Amino acid sequence: MADIIITTTTIITSPSSQVWNNRAACYQKLYELRLGIKDSEKAVELDPNYVKGWSRLGQMYYGVKDLVKAKRAFQRMQEIEPGNTDAQKGLDMVATMEQTTPADPNEVQRRVQNDPEAMSIMQDPQMQKVLQELQSNPSSAQKWMADPIVSRKLQKLIDVGVIRTSPAPP
Repeated sequence: MADIIITTTTIITSPSSQVWNNRAACYQKLYELRLGIKDSEKAVELDPNYVKGWSRLGQMYYGVKDLVKAKRAFQRMQEIEPGNTDAQKGLDMVATMEQTTPADPNEVQRRVQNDPEAMSIMQDPQMQKVLQELQSNPSSAQKWMADPIVSRKLQKLIDVGVIRTSPAPP
């Protein structure tokens, strides 16, 4: 608790992405992940290229099981630092949890409703036909993924959990 007080004082006197991230680490150790997420978001807002901030943010989103946001944070790490092994480990953890955790239909519905782009895709008659075809004929995925517009939309639906994929064979 003393670390949080000291870090909070430092934030007041000289705010920086590192200081916000340090306080997020304190919250993480106390399992106050929602408070830590707020501080990590502030850290990456101040410095969008701060890899440690994105790493902590991904870890905390993973901790609260917000896999979509965790995945985005780890992907952002890879964009900043291609080949970052921690980013790859984070993405692997997310992928494992996505495959082993049954989708909660209420959570998926909440994500879609809170994402205007996903909501628009779900209401698009052409995409409804694509989704019906994928459900009845999963092998048609390759055909649809070749279409850049449909592929982008399908990726969005994967990101919010409407579509679940199997890991690629080794």
